Amino acid sequence: MINKSEVLLFGRALVSVFGVRMFTFMTSFYILSITGSGLALSASLAITVIPVIFISPIAGVVIDKIEVKYKKNILAVCNLGRASVFLCLHFVQISFFVLCVSLFVLSCLNVFFDNSVKTIITFLRDSSDSKRLRTMNSVNHFLSSASTLIAPVLGGVLIAIYDLQLVALICSVFFLFIGISELSVRLEVFQTKTNDIKAKHISIVTRLKEFIDKSKDAVVVIKNNKVINLIVVMELVSNFLVTLGFLVASTYIIVNHVLMNSAQLGILLSVKAAGSLAGSTALFFTKSTVKSNYPLHKVMCLGYCMILFGVISFLSNFIGNSFIVFFLLSLTLFGYGMLATNINITIVTIMQNEINKNEIGKILGFVSAISAIHVPITLMLSGYLLENLAPHLLPLICGGILTFYVFLRSKLKFKVN
Repeated sequence: MINKSEVLLFGRALVSVFGVRMFTFMTSFYILSITGSGLALSASLAITVIPVIFISPIAGVVIDKIEVKYKKNILAVCNLGRASVFLCLHFVQISFFVLCVSLFVLSCLNVFFDNSVKTIITFLRDSSDSKRLRTMNSVNHFLSSASTLIAPVLGGVLIAIYDLQLVALICSVFFLFIGISELSVRLEVFQTKTNDIKAKHISIVTRLKEFIDKSKDAVVVIKNNKVINLIVVMELVSNFLVTLGFLVASTYIIVNHVLMNSAQLGILLSVKAAGSLAGSTALFFTKSTVKSNYPLHKVMCLGYCMILFGVISFLSNFIGNSFIVFFLLSLTLFGYGMLATNINITIVTIMQNEINKNEIGKILGFVSAISAIHVPITLMLSGYLLENLAPHLLPLICGGILTFYVFLRSKLKFKVN
């Protein structure tokens, strides 16, 4: 069972993540509203990815060096830092540059916050029990998903009613209260010996060397295993095309092309999050084993969703009833969210079956790292293309390329043990 202090920990983490995601949505809509530029929106999103790539290793070193009973104070510091950012936004004149700087700082704080929560969970009382550890991780993941579902809706309503600076002031007070209250939380943690703590003090240079060595080993494994090679290539290609043709393009098209307001955009993004929850839930209750051709077929369906989104956005110029357009986009985004989550879980499952248990961590970490490196550049390229092409062409073209690529690879079968 989860005790009272752990409930308070997860509760404060939930409201913190919810507040950040809500404000991030509001900022993205505000930038798109004042600039009307897909390139500006892409730049703001790319800025939030940079800390995830470069600061995560540093955050891990800092968190490891802090004594167990004081790790929860990192959460308080992060929330107090967020409060400071929002307070500054209230008093300064808001511009695109100011918003980008704010998003960058918030993203840096998010890296420390997320890694701290995951680390604290491993030190909680009785976390050596794998069942209880899985339960706590499940609770944390569920609450995070729930915030993704609700935050865009509330953010869309608030940005439609109130000024962004007023919302920033409210968020500042909110995070100040959460940060101070987190200092009073007392968690029952393992009494780790001092020698064990010192053993975790690894320098950044050492971690960098270890990362390079593990990356070399991962490349060898991926190169020699045909199944893993095919999955990794497929994931890199699909991630690139989805980032290029859908991640920014969908928001840009909904606001600037289909001309929907912030509340409608928030509902549509929440529908996509609901699809993700439905996809993971459906896979959880599915008792059948993973079939060899499932990932390819699902990726092909993902390409169909992108094509359908482009077709609907194009036909919106000729459909007089906006409700019909909204309904069709909702169905498409729900299907996209469900497929994307289902694909990720299926691919990880196949990789877990194919890769040696002692190597699974470094392979998945390597794949995640190389998948994230291209994102800032791809986002900027997406914004540039949105400025110079008809917006609906980007999801049509990228979805078509993805579908054609999967069709060519469909003759190669996965041999899953």
